[in-house]
Formats: sequence, structure tokens, C-alpha cells
Amino acid sequence: MSDLFEIVSEGSGSRLVYRGKSPKSARGALNLSIRKWQFIADHPGPYSDGGGTTCGLCMLYRFDCDKCPVGVYTGSEFCCGTPYYMHRVTCIQTPFDQEKAARLAREFVDLLVEIKHHPEVWRGK
Repeated sequence: MSDLFEIVSEGSGSRLVYRGKSPKSARGALNLSIRKWQFIADHPGPYSDGGGTTCGLCMLYRFDCDKCPVGVYTGSEFCCGTPYYMHRVTCIQTPFDQEKAARLAREFVDLLVEIKHHPEVWRGK
């Protein structure tokens, strides 16, 4: 499916796994997070997105939302109030709404790209 991301099936369901190295910079973390969410938008399904184990920003900031570009930009912790949160809710609902999940993943990509275009938020972090 991808050189970095794969959906694996487990006994109780499926989850996204990341098969790469942790990013070393804010730019690298943003790029990795954009790739993750583009992958999810291209492969919508009722699987776990892997949370912080597959998020470049979480890997770099270790859940320190005060320093994470998404937290700085939105003023929220743990990506609350972003399309990420609603995507997670959508993936556990029955019946699963594939179109809605894909749309929310694309909206999160758009937010991450918007943040990338505001280097004052992440440069030097």
C-alpha cells in the first residue's frame, strides 16, 4: 500500500502501522503527518489510525501539545477540535461512513498543510 504505512489486521480489528524512522525536525514531522493522513484519506476504513505511534508530530513532541505545531496553531491539546477527533469518532461508529471518514482525513491534511505554510508556528520548535 505504501512504503511507510500499512493497515494490519489483528484479532479484534485492524490498525495502521508506521514502518519508518522517527522525524528529527518539525518540518519532517509535519511532512510525515501529512503523508499519514493522505494515506488514510486514500484508504478509508474502520481501522485504528495508530494514534501517536504513527503521527510524526506526536513522535517528535512526545505528546507535548504546547510545543506541537497543531497545538500551537489551534490552541488545543491532543488535536481536539480538529478533523482528527471527528475522524476517530467516525471510525468507531456503526455503520461505518466511508465517505465521511475520507472527507475528515482530507480536512486534516488540509489543516496540516495550512500549518506548514505558517513557519512561524513550527520553525525553531
